[in-house]
Amino acid sequence: ASRAQVASAFRIITVFLLITIFPLNTVRLHKPTHTATPTPTPSPTASPTGTSSPTPTSTPTPTSSPTPTPTSSPTPTSTTTTTPTPTPTPTSTTTSTPTP
Repeated sequence: ASRAQVASAFRIITVFLLITIFPLNTVRLHKPTHTATPTPTPSPTASPTGTSSPTPTSTPTPTSSPTPTPTSSPTPTSTTTTTPTPTPTPTSTTTSTPTP
């Protein structure tokens, strides 16, 4: 067998192995590995003969009607504009007397 035939056969085998093994690994990874714990079977309790306990009839739960939400009236926005009174700036007059 020539090298080209061996290489092509090797390539085919590797592709086949990848196709078959890789999906199995992904399935195994996604499933949680949990050990199956055996559930204990309850032993039947012997009921006294003659007395059969009546099955309680379940009372239907009343369907609650939706409570209407009260629509809140819009609060009036009162705008009070206060104009600040301007404080008068004191003008200081400095009289300089010329020295003789």
